[in-house]
Amino acid sequence: IREQGVSRDKIRNVMNTVREIGQEYRSLEDKSGYQPSDEKLNILSDAGLSDETISVVIEIVKALVVYDR
Repeated sequence: IREQGVSRDKIRNVMNTVREIGQEYRSLEDKSGYQPSDEKLNILSDAGLSDETISVVIEIVKALVVYDR
């Protein structure tokens, strides 16, 4: 995340958003079509993350939720 140019000031906001995405995903019965809200995606984008990095972070969150059972 830091390699993407996210400043120290925005790291907390990014991490909170990633945590919220994980909680949303975890709470769903049907996880197959999950996409984070535009608001959450905009927070990550505005912090400096590229679309590719956001996609990778979301896939990592999904994988961690599966293994967290």
